[in-house]
Amino acid sequence: GGLNLYQYAPNPLSWIDPLGLSAASDLPQLKGRSPGAIGSILTDNGFNLDKQTSTGNQTWSHADGSKVRVDPYGNQSMTMKNGDPLPKSGANAHVHKYDPGEIPLNDRGIPSTNPNETHIGIRNPNDYSTKRGRAHGCGV
Repeated sequence: GGLNLYQYAPNPLSWIDPLGLSAASDLPQLKGRSPGAIGSILTDNGFNLDKQTSTGNQTWSHADGSKVRVDPYGNQSMTMKNGDPLPKSGANAHVHKYDPGEIPLNDRGIPSTNPNETHIGIRNPNDYSTKRGRAHGCGV
């Protein structure tokens, strides 16, 4: 009887959390919340802001190895020749949750490889349309 943990961790360097005990698995659902509220939730749950890019993207981490990436202005990885992000690139504001093994999680904290589940939509910041040069909710 009991749990056979070996079946969940044949390689301890890329384990997943079978009981959902990682900090990212325990977070409340973040969908639809503002970036500021998400920052407060992450801080209250023991996450630390590790990195913030010039475009506002944030990477938060927990002592257990869990990570949360907050992209308040969507995906801005596509750039113009001068290095600025394309105004109409990527998506709206979103977050990504990862367990300590870098496995993507859905908003309920369950491992998933479905990008529609792991790309968690949040509320766009008030200055979104000014910063991105397009209206809220407008696609690529």
